[in-house]
Amino acid sequence: MDKPILFLNDAAQSESFTTTQGGGNKAKLPDRDRIAHAASLTNKFKNAWSALGEQRQQRKALSLPCRDGCYLEVIGQAGYELTANSLEDRRSKKVLGARLISVSTDDNHETRAIVYIPSGQENKFFKKIQDYANSNKDKKNKPQNKKFIESIEDIKLALLEDLWQDPISDFPQEIPIWCELWLRTENTKADGIVLKTKKICETIGIETNPERLDFPERSVIVIRANQKQLQELFAQSDNLAELRLAKEPVSFWSSLYPYEQTEAVDNLLSRIEYEDRGVSICILDGGINNGHRLLVPFCSDDEKETYNPHWSPNDQEGHGTQMAGIAVFGDLQKALESNDTIVVNHRLFSGKILPPPNFPENDPILYGFITAQTISNCEIKLKNRLSIFSLATTSKYETDKGRPSSWSAEIDKLAFGEDDESQRLILISAGNSSNLISKERMELINYPEINLNLSIQSPAQAWNALTIGAYTEKVIITDTKLQEYTPLAQHGELSPHSTTSLTWETKRWPNKPDVVLEGGNLLRTPEGTVDGCDDLCVLTTSPRPIGKQFELFDATSAATAKAAWIAAQIQSLLPNAWPETIRALMVHSAEWTPQLINQFGIDLKKKGDIGYLLRIAGYGVPDLKKASECAVNHLTLIAQETIQPFEEDGGTNEMHFYELPWPKDALQDLGDQKVTLKITLSYFIEPSPGELQTQGRYTYASHGLRFDLNSPEEANNIDSFRKRLNEEARKKEIEDKPEYIGLGNRWKIGPTYRNKGTVQSDSITLSGIEIADCYYIAVYPVGGWWKTRKSENCSEKQARYSLIVSLHTESEDVDIYTPVANMVKIPINVKL
Repeated sequence: MDKPILFLNDAAQSESFTTTQGGGNKAKLPDRDRIAHAASLTNKFKNAWSALGEQRQQRKALSLPCRDGCYLEVIGQAGYELTANSLEDRRSKKVLGARLISVSTDDNHETRAIVYIPSGQENKFFKKIQDYANSNKDKKNKPQNKKFIESIEDIKLALLEDLWQDPISDFPQEIPIWCELWLRTENTKADGIVLKTKKICETIGIETNPERLDFPERSVIVIRANQKQLQELFAQSDNLAELRLAKEPVSFWSSLYPYEQTEAVDNLLSRIEYEDRGVSICILDGGINNGHRLLVPFCSDDEKETYNPHWSPNDQEGHGTQMAGIAVFGDLQKALESNDTIVVNHRLFSGKILPPPNFPENDPILYGFITAQTISNCEIKLKNRLSIFSLATTSKYETDKGRPSSWSAEIDKLAFGEDDESQRLILISAGNSSNLISKERMELINYPEINLNLSIQSPAQAWNALTIGAYTEKVIITDTKLQEYTPLAQHGELSPHSTTSLTWETKRWPNKPDVVLEGGNLLRTPEGTVDGCDDLCVLTTSPRPIGKQFELFDATSAATAKAAWIAAQIQSLLPNAWPETIRALMVHSAEWTPQLINQFGIDLKKKGDIGYLLRIAGYGVPDLKKASECAVNHLTLIAQETIQPFEEDGGTNEMHFYELPWPKDALQDLGDQKVTLKITLSYFIEPSPGELQTQGRYTYASHGLRFDLNSPEEANNIDSFRKRLNEEARKKEIEDKPEYIGLGNRWKIGPTYRNKGTVQSDSITLSGIEIADCYYIAVYPVGGWWKTRKSENCSEKQARYSLIVSLHTESEDVDIYTPVANMVKIPINVKL
């Protein structure tokens, strides 16, 4: 994914456009001389097998064990398709045939496949070449296996390095490092393969970790090995699939001696490339100790403000500095482990809202004011920089079933920005389970049930904020003293630290959290209690760098810092994107992990189940690449518009109607292949808090917006689509009942559950032919207090919104991006 996202400027106006013909072409086979090509491949195949035989003889002479099969590398010609699937032989259930291990394409468009051929099966592979050469076996005047054989340019023995899936600069050398070992387990029991592999590792002296992950046809274990040990493992094992760099257990870095940590910081500093793109993350917390050497380049003393001028801007408690390390690097652990250049393209700003230890605590009632005042102080110095505000401080108490508090309402007001016409992107942590239970955390032994009853904390119920919950991938424990301990959450599940909104009044308040990111894990002890573990935390910068450089961090604070980093990356790439757009892209890119779906028994065919999951994990885990880039098979369109929802008399005023530039020919070429169309609408409301104002669904919010899409059946009569919306949306003030018109139940989430709050996302998956006819989108208003407060001249106010539309297909044979990229360079016809 390396193509820019496309902006639709002035797309909600009546302008004409011309459809261009387009679409990608399938890769053609290179021209081959049949006899010469068959002879060449025969020679290369025999040479590879002969070389394997020599290796086996050398090992047997030294009484060294050998694997039975052979790993081959099959290479296609640059610029042409390699028919990799034909390398496999799965016809027999009793006898293991050739297995495709991996396929990759380099920057020169040369495709390479690794195939494993069991001993005794090599003749089947060789026979395919012979049948191609034998004209007596032609079918329909074409050589047998033509597509497969003619796509091959070279055949040779695969090397150990060919299994490595990360940059080759990270490949282990003399010093052992932690690696992910992916094992091939199809047609066999994973337990036996893992046990056999671990026994081989033991004889070689390779350290293994007891934890493992199981996927369809693959199991993953973590090993600590150097190049020589891996080479020996490669020579003995028939079950290797991939090797990847494993993230060093976080305890590795935190347990280093001070001088070793200093050396690691020196190494990282030497690899940092700083590109200031005018973006700042403002951390609203207890200050930042910017004297840390990893923070000095990105946060000066002039980039620190306090609510109280008598407070020191430094961080006495440590939380703000821990946030900063993640906000700068995203994944500090990964940056330390890498040998690559680390690009940082944003700066940090500290807005201190928490008092130092020698000052009285803030009055909880004043936190809304304190937050607003601190942001105002910061913005005087931030001036025209694009700013992302990160707040990981929440109340000690749960929200009142989602009802707005003064603090959350002030957050909504700050994001809306009416007072100074400046909208703001504000990210807030959902709050932690540990804030609501005893210090011993004993209640968490009932994870995840207890998390479902622990409410997100104020001010994270703010409608306009991006609320961040936590999931975890931290499950590997390296401390030998903890062999009898197990992770509380499994890989990809809800973090034990996270809270949810299942206790809220679902008809009145938004779905929260909005997204989830890494928040760490906890341990289940043999005694049945809960404990922490360094390996299950996130690495960050230490607030006391004189003693040590690194610190451990977790929970929704760590997740929020990571979210701020993602937002900064998107903003740096898209400097013209509004705060509403950055929020929309993060939600739009998010997906639920399979583990989250399974953990809570979610049936994706049931809308109620999906609504339940939305209040646990939001829209899922954001994907930075999907949020900031396109590809030939992934297209993202953005429209940023302003709408006037109401007229002076309080009636609805206008509906925006889009006829999108659409790769119709390309989609039709996909035929019955599935295509996913996803839409996200993001806008900020002006809040009106108070007990009286929260009795109706819309009265807290100034206005509401909704979107809809024409169905394939409406494509030939688009007036019926328009008429349907006018009758059932513009005239409706309360939408407690779902609408089953148009696409109806074909939506993944459906209007009942998506139309809550100010960021709404949904998708449909249909055939390419059907999606080709779904390119009319409407954005229309629903009720709010702007409509009724004529004395305050609210009815004619303008409201901004961002609309994100994406298409995705698994097939890369058809280009859905280029035709649209060509179209948006000319005016677009929009029918109103």
